[in-house]
Amino acid sequence: MSEGARIQGVSKAVGLAQELGNIEVTPLHLAAVLFKEPASLGVQLVQKAAVSGQNLSLDELQTAIDKALRRLPRQEPAPSDIRPNAKFFTVLRKAQQLQKAQKDSHAAVDHILQALYEDADTGAVLSAAGLTRRKLEDAVKQVRGTRKINNVSG
Repeated sequence: MSEGARIQGVSKAVGLAQELGNIEVTPLHLAAVLFKEPASLGVQLVQKAAVSGQNLSLDELQTAIDKALRRLPRQEPAPSDIRPNAKFFTVLRKAQQLQKAQKDSHAAVDHILQALYEDADTGAVLSAAGLTRRKLEDAVKQVRGTRKINNVSG
């Protein structure tokens, strides 16, 4: 994930939190934006896992994330200055650790998707919808193979 893509993902997560009237940006907001865009890596990985015979539905995953988002605290009107919470930053730090462990020069979307499981709430929602950490890791291996992220565009 390039610096621009990281910023865009965070920006979309902030926008979603504001749209929903939430008081902070959480890893659930990040999951929602990463699994929403039809051509996104998140959607591709869910489709790959589903094709691999895994019991998994993109619609069910998105519905589960949306339900979890609706349970988050809201404020009317939405706060004008919404910031990511500590769990959000924990996910980003874990993504950087995965990037370093895989000897990639940049963090990629797959690092962030895998790091979402560091947040217990988000990991539970993803797993309950059928996207376990193991299924995601297997799909990442199938899509990515042994390629390294050596430049900003991946």
